[in-house]
Amino acid sequence: MEWDFQHVENGQIMDATGKSVGKLEDATRGVVDATHACLEISKSTTSRVLLHPPKLSGKHLTISLWVKISKGATSLQILRSSNLSMGAYRSNAKMQFRVGTKFSDLNTYPDSRGIMGNGQWHSYTVTYDEIAGGKAVVYIDGIQIAEAALDGPPTKRGDSDSDIIIGSENPKNVFAGSIADIRVYDEVLSADQIHSNYEANKDVYVPPTNAPMPSPAASPAAKIRTAVGESADTDDSSDEPMADDQGTGKHMDGTAEVTPGDQALHAAWLNYQPAAPGTFSGDEAALLQNIAAPGADSTIRTAADELSVAITGITSVKPARGENLAGPAGIVLGTPETSPTISHLASQLQLQQAGSQGYILRSVSDGGTNCLIVAANSPAGVISGTFALIRRMQLGQSLTDLNVVDVPKTAVRLVNHWDFIPDSGDQALKGRNNSIYSWADLRAGHTALIREWARLLASAGYNGVCPTELNWAEGNNFLSHLDEVKTLAGIFRDYGIKLYWTPNYLLAPLPTTSDALYKAVPDFGGYLLKFGSEGQPGDPGPDSINSIARLLAPHGGVVLVRGFIYGKYSPLQDKLRQIIPYKFFGPLDGKYDPNVVIVGKSSPLDFEIREPINALDGVLKQTRYGTEVMITKEFPMSWIESWKRWFDFDNQRNGPGTYNRDGIDAVVGVAMVHPDVSWTANPLNMVNFYALGRLAWHPDLTPTQIQSEWIGMTFGPQSTAAPAVDHLLAGSDKIADDLMLYHGYRGVWVILRGGGLRTKLPYPQQITPEGIGGDGAGTGLSAAYAPGVRAYYENMTNNEDLLLFFHFLPYDYKLTNGRTLAEDMNDRLSDGVAGAQAMLDEWRSVDGKIDPQYFAYTTQCMESYATEAQKQEKNIEAGFATLRNGVDSTAKVKKKKKDESASPSAE
Repeated sequence: MEWDFQHVENGQIMDATGKSVGKLEDATRGVVDATHACLEISKSTTSRVLLHPPKLSGKHLTISLWVKISKGATSLQILRSSNLSMGAYRSNAKMQFRVGTKFSDLNTYPDSRGIMGNGQWHSYTVTYDEIAGGKAVVYIDGIQIAEAALDGPPTKRGDSDSDIIIGSENPKNVFAGSIADIRVYDEVLSADQIHSNYEANKDVYVPPTNAPMPSPAASPAAKIRTAVGESADTDDSSDEPMADDQGTGKHMDGTAEVTPGDQALHAAWLNYQPAAPGTFSGDEAALLQNIAAPGADSTIRTAADELSVAITGITSVKPARGENLAGPAGIVLGTPETSPTISHLASQLQLQQAGSQGYILRSVSDGGTNCLIVAANSPAGVISGTFALIRRMQLGQSLTDLNVVDVPKTAVRLVNHWDFIPDSGDQALKGRNNSIYSWADLRAGHTALIREWARLLASAGYNGVCPTELNWAEGNNFLSHLDEVKTLAGIFRDYGIKLYWTPNYLLAPLPTTSDALYKAVPDFGGYLLKFGSEGQPGDPGPDSINSIARLLAPHGGVVLVRGFIYGKYSPLQDKLRQIIPYKFFGPLDGKYDPNVVIVGKSSPLDFEIREPINALDGVLKQTRYGTEVMITKEFPMSWIESWKRWFDFDNQRNGPGTYNRDGIDAVVGVAMVHPDVSWTANPLNMVNFYALGRLAWHPDLTPTQIQSEWIGMTFGPQSTAAPAVDHLLAGSDKIADDLMLYHGYRGVWVILRGGGLRTKLPYPQQITPEGIGGDGAGTGLSAAYAPGVRAYYENMTNNEDLLLFFHFLPYDYKLTNGRTLAEDMNDRLSDGVAGAQAMLDEWRSVDGKIDPQYFAYTTQCMESYATEAQKQEKNIEAGFATLRNGVDSTAKVKKKKKDESASPSAE
């Protein structure tokens, strides 16, 4: 049976004789070419096609079709009677059969040909054979991709045995795209037959839509996007809010060409401004004349290159470079293995204090030569020490009489890019597909942009990068791009940074996966895994994870396991999703291998500005542990205070005085960075990348210290703009919190969907006409914390910032500030709007004090933020206003007090 859709009249699909064989529901006939038709189905819950073939046996079956899935489609329902489902999840092909009440997944993830949702035509064929034990086989483009034996026949649902429905079945299974040449066989076709069918028809569908995308142009394309307002490209099948991924500014390609006017924006905190006259003179000036970095190690040579560029930019001196110092003074870089001078001085330097990752900066005299030694036990330590020296130069600090030993507190300091890597240089890419990484760029050698990003990360103290996000996407498959991965690893290796990857549950356990990776990249860092959470299957338990870790251990690889688990794939089902990690991983403490690190979210639900600590923080004593935080959002905000609260929190794991900052092995920052000249949606957000790297290395640094460093490095140590920028950043988190951005109000989520408040909140949180919050004590939520922590969180007067996370209260509940909850929400929103405007006004005060393009560019971003703050207030007003009639006396957001004080009296 075959349908070519050449005859469609008034929504009816006709055969050659004019007989109706099906109908369209919110679908239309389209054209592939002059002689081939297709069906176009929009992304709607009611958009579908119903076909009426003759009766099928149901014992054996083959369905084939050509399909082009549009972005955002979540599934394609194919055969309703047996409930065979073809679909795409985050751009990955997935086939399912329903057996009884459950779906059996035939994931096609391990093969690069399993990708869908990319706007290209693909041939899809599925066979089912009940006689062979319920065997289902999936073919894409004529090649077998996956198979599975089912434990029973597909369940019928009371419909006709033969009717075929194509399109959307319910709100969670929404299809959008094109369908052509559907064929149904009441038999199981062989692999040869299926391949022959593909070969016979591919010329119709493959060119030109599947032709390779052109390489990126050699110069940046001007592309301006608004700072706030584009929708994040997320998949609604996941309950976890995705990080916003808006970008702004001039789009750049992999060549990373930057106009002189944009250089300050693009350089971020590595903006080498000339030092004030006399800053470096005498002995210091002599040191800067010469650099000795012997050996061929690429990381140490890169360190010498970076130091040379910094010295020239800051002092206008171009230092001499060589294996040995060319004058009576200079700077020596290296390890005992690469530098004879450092080998000779190793005992005096006491290099053992630096460990494997730290560095030593020491002023010494060697045979009459004054030396500033940058020494370490590893090349990565050398480049960390070099950037520490550069930081001192940028801030105008003394370079003489140094005796610094600096060792990072945290072993793994990693940035995880939550983006999909495109395989083209398409300048129209946006959202999460608009990564700074591109397979096409890596193949073409357009890697300058990635190199510039690597140097920024290294200068802040990071030693790991994962360019792929945790939700599996075939486009991020390292195994399909090993040559490009090798190039990528080499770029980061030059900066002492190891490359990590996020394989899925099918690829990670395979020895062939680790063998291929370590053959291409011998110093590959390891895996970052999301198992058993949301739409990602996999077992995060020790048996599964340890077997994976043992594949990496001989190579020195680490397995980072994301400890945020909930949803249908979670190994532990509990409606209190906030403490599932605590309940699951807690009893398994000590059962994971030494190269496994459990990485808990820094908060129980998501990356809120203010939220309690993760209960998991205080339970693991024998298992290596880390934390995951958000680095970037589209609104301008410094996350430093929020992170500092986490690092300094006493989780009482081993009794009072056990702080989160003690004993952590990994800090993972989630980021979305796009090829824009300013990297992020607002240039001021770059403070967060710098700050997290510094805190991961030195958790005892204060927010004031970190912001002062970043401001001095970005705008110059003597910049008169410093007080305004510092004040603006210091208050930015309160303003975002007042505006309930991402997403909280005193510990409860306030999420807007479709003009109203989100009705489905993580239990026990509620927003009802009667009140707001969650009963933490009554549900057992607070019982997951140590007694002292529990008492702190449950205290209703001393912990009002998180009051509603643990207590459900009426809107007329009075806070210690004298306001009711309703009044407080009203006033805080108004304060947030006023604060966003104040941020803009304060930013405008630095006009003429900083780089003009940096100022103009950021001003546009701040203006957008002020505008969006007003919209946010109105949206939340509307959300609460629709909650119930007569809501004025409780939750309706209005500026009554402010209006009364600002308006003249009626008299």
